This record gives sequence, C-alpha cells and structure tokens, in this order.
Amino acid sequence: GGIKPGETAFDAVLREVREETGAELYQIIKQFDETIGFAFDKQTRRAIGYDRQETTMFLIEYLGDRLELHPMDEEIDQVRFLPAHEVCQYLAHQKTKEYFVRVVLQQESKDIS
Repeated sequence: GGIKPGETAFDAVLREVREETGAELYQIIKQFDETIGFAFDKQTRRAIGYDRQETTMFLIEYLGDRLELHPMDEEIDQVRFLPAHEVCQYLAHQKTKEYFVRVVLQQESKDIS
C-alpha cells in the first residue's frame, strides 16, 4: 500500500498490515535502508496513473495471538508464519526475491554467526 496524506512510512506500514490481517498488535523492529524500485508497464501506468513505485521494506513483529490473523484483502489467500528461508517461494516479483535474499537472508546469517 501507499502512504496517505498526513501519514509517515511507519504509520502506513502499520495501517496496511492491520487492514490486511484484521489484527492490531504489531511493532516495527527495523526499517531497511535499501528500497525496491519497480517501473510499471504501459497498461499498468494507464490503469493506476503512476509510472513507477518505490517500496520501503520493514521488519515487523506480531505480538498477538495467531488465531486473530485473517486475510482481509482479496489479494491475500492466507496469513502464516514461515521460517525466513521459506519466504522466497511465496514472493511474486523477481526483484523482491532478490532483495529478500540479499538483504534479509544475508543479514539473518550475519546475526547468527
């Protein structure tokens, strides 16, 4: 989702996960420095009115009961917790997969060692 007028990126990411899961108890652990940029094809540009998108990534912790998590958006089939090394198989965009491997998984392996 995007940032609405008057929101910070932190406000927006918390609003989005609340809207998409129906749950409230989240806290932001980290905002990653590197962003992901996408240029849209001509058809998408016409449909949404934007040429590109820049995505800021966050590490968020859910503090509530897993049973309170429900898909609240037509784009979401289910809400699950996964080990980090299994996440890539569910990411739709190649740039997002590359980002996750380079930034998140490499950071996780540094934190372990």
